[in-house]
Amino acid sequence: MSSIKPKNKECIECGRTDMPWFSKKRCKYCAMQSYGKPKALTEKTREKKKEQSAERDVYFKTLIPLCKKSDESGVTIYNPTRANICHIFPKRIYKSVQSNLDNHIFLTLDEHTRFDYLLDTFDFQQLEKEFKNSWKKVLIKVKKLLPLVVENKRLKMYFENYIKHNNND
Repeated sequence: MSSIKPKNKECIECGRTDMPWFSKKRCKYCAMQSYGKPKALTEKTREKKKEQSAERDVYFKTLIPLCKKSDESGVTIYNPTRANICHIFPKRIYKSVQSNLDNHIFLTLDEHTRFDYLLDTFDFQQLEKEFKNSWKKVLIKVKKLLPLVVENKRLKMYFENYIKHNNND
């Protein structure tokens, strides 16, 4: 039984002739390089990103001076940074409330990491268990934010469902 080998052909990008085409008349190396290139941003997208960045800058500049201690553990935060301000609705997904001043709690770096992980996995029971001191504060803020959230993503639906079934006041 003989195997059929593809014929070597000239790559339209680099001109190599020592290998067969891989994709769109290109060798494997040229094709692979093209996959990693980011798309060019349109002017409109670039402006929107600048605007969102400016909003977030104001958001963080407003909150950093207010960050004195963790809402969960009460540990003093001596030199607060953006990393100590934990978004309840993640800014990467929920653009409509990314710079809303109610969309945060103050946490240490380790607490922030754990909170984000549990939130990303929608593990509200574990959040309630591990974040006993700040979870009620989170729910109060979520109730204020839910009507403002435009994006219909899973976290919003999970919060609505959690609040509905747990009747937290």
